[in-house]
Amino acid sequence: MGVFFYEALDKAKTKESGTLEANDKKQAMQLLLQKGLRILTLKEEKSFMKRSSKKRPAVATPAFRSKLLVNKQKIHFNFLYKFLQLHAGGLPLGDALKVMRTRLKSPAEQALAEAIHKQLCEGKTLATAMKAYPDIFPEGTVYMIEAGEKTGNLIPIVTNLIQFMEVQADVKKRFISGMSYPLVVCSIAIAVVALFIFYLLPRIQKMMTQMGGELPLITRLLMGGAHFITDWGLYIIVIVGIAVICLWRFRKTSSGRMLTDRYLTYLPLLKGIVNGSYYCQTANLLATLLGSGINTTEAMQLAEQATSNRHHRHHFAEARRKVLDGVSMTQAFDKHRVLPVEALDILSVGENTGDLASSFKEIFKIYNLELNDKLHRLTVMVSSITLGFAFSLVAILAMSIVMSVMKFSSTVVG
Repeated sequence: MGVFFYEALDKAKTKESGTLEANDKKQAMQLLLQKGLRILTLKEEKSFMKRSSKKRPAVATPAFRSKLLVNKQKIHFNFLYKFLQLHAGGLPLGDALKVMRTRLKSPAEQALAEAIHKQLCEGKTLATAMKAYPDIFPEGTVYMIEAGEKTGNLIPIVTNLIQFMEVQADVKKRFISGMSYPLVVCSIAIAVVALFIFYLLPRIQKMMTQMGGELPLITRLLMGGAHFITDWGLYIIVIVGIAVICLWRFRKTSSGRMLTDRYLTYLPLLKGIVNGSYYCQTANLLATLLGSGINTTEAMQLAEQATSNRHHRHHFAEARRKVLDGVSMTQAFDKHRVLPVEALDILSVGENTGDLASSFKEIFKIYNLELNDKLHRLTVMVSSITLGFAFSLVAILAMSIVMSVMKFSSTVVG
């Protein structure tokens, strides 16, 4: 079985190109003629054949599923990025996925492309095929792909998805980079203090006891902390672990998810990040959908389904119902606190001019900059607290060593 690239004219004399599988060139010509195509070019893709001979993992096996979960964000991005390259370059949907079966780097990604291509051959849409892998493709991605397929604007929507994912990856990378140094310093400080408390201090205490002396107060406090960690540390870890598991299981329930999502929107330090991310995602999604020709009702429905925070989704659903009842989007968003007042001023301009897509683009730009600023300040604050904690440990350790030495010296002299 070989893969052949063709260029042909259909009955309307429209040029089309793609690939198809056949035993030989003669069979490929027959298949094209049966479709009513006039062949312009037909050649065998040898490089494709060579690569496709590699063994691929079975899609339905647990091993395949586990490979997909190793780095699902990376697989998600790579799949969309490669698909955009091929589809925007002129390959039809099915042919793009067929090529992706060999052009993607990892076996897990190749198997994913093959599985989705197989479902397309069975008559399913791309969005429906992607729904079978919720661990890889979140709801927001699936709904946007579905909207792109319905309106014929799949390429701009996938482009927007990739750009948004790149922004998120950049923010995450900068946050991790900003926290790396403080965490390393803090770890070293804890290791040094632990060495002093659990190794050196017991020996100093033993010598002081033999000489009838007493350790200074700060050293005794450190020793008390060491004994507390030794006696109760394991129990504390177990209790914290049980609490985390209980919270995780509670969050799996519908009421628990709603309650915890609501608290996240009011939690100090995190509420700016949670709410800012929601404003950016909602504005970016609505700008893309409305700019792609989707009507306001369907765009709002898709944006509601793509909202991961249940508390925000509830408010957005209430606002969407108001819009369906004839209320303006600005008034509905204001009543149910979907967007801040500053964003509503921009939105009202878009409603008056009939260009909501541009208004949402502007809102996204504003709150994306604000979100980056909040993340930067949070990173600086957390890193400062971490470094302060590390330096405080070192300072207490230094004071304890100096005072213990002085106390030991005075005991020996006395």
